Amino acid sequence: VSEGMDFSDDNARAVVVVGIPFPNMYEMKVAQKKRFNDTYETSKKLLNGNEWYCQQAFRALNQAIGRCIRHRFDYGAIIFLDERFHRERNRVYISKWLRNTIKLYDSFEESLESLKSFFQN
Repeated sequence: VSEGMDFSDDNARAVVVVGIPFPNMYEMKVAQKKRFNDTYETSKKLLNGNEWYCQQAFRALNQAIGRCIRHRFDYGAIIFLDERFHRERNRVYISKWLRNTIKLYDSFEESLESLKSFFQN
């Protein structure tokens, strides 16, 4: 659930992200847009096709992660269950308000302890 629903306060205290929602590259509109951007990147000052494609995926992801934090006094855990978030090149697309607070863990047990501590404090 990434759009159209408001889960403020106790209605959501966590968001679990299980992947990066890349558009279907075989869909005609997506393929055409990528081609268009590649063709007119320089003359129209557009993102190239791959940059546009990544931007679309991370725009949807950033909307989804904001579902549990709706105002200044709200709080929630955002859990990324995808090893691709270990790569800096993927984390740079995450919203700035969240990017510097991301913690990487090597084990489930370590992440679970941190999550428990987050909610206790």
